[in-house]
Parts: sequence; structure tokens; C-alpha cells
Amino acid sequence: MLEQAGLIERDIDEQRRPARLKAENLAAAVDWLAEFRAFWGTSFDQLDDVLMHMKQTQAKETGHE
Repeated sequence: MLEQAGLIERDIDEQRRPARLKAENLAAAVDWLAEFRAFWGTSFDQLDDVLMHMKQTQAKETGHE
């Protein structure tokens, strides 16, 4: 999977298959994941706020504050 993603290169050396990290591609993947994490972190925070508001509204309506 890592090879298909371009993050490592493999050689064939008799029975061994040594792998080398492709640092530039790995750095790009890390950057992308950081952006993805920031996006989802914000989205989950917003969802948390909506759910908390809904819970408070429901508690007020049912008298369970």
C-alpha cells in the first residue's frame, strides 16, 4: 500500500526486498493529513456545539434543566 501511494520504493535483491522512504512524498502526505485533521477537528467542534444547543433546548422544553 505504501509503495502504491508513492511513499516508499522497493528493490529486489535476491530474496530480500529492501524499502526506502521517499521523504518528499511522505512530507506531502503529512501536510495533507494535517490539513485534513484541522478540517475535521473544526467540523466536529461545530457539531458538538449544535448537539449541545439541541440538548439544552430539549431540556428547557421538558423542564429537565
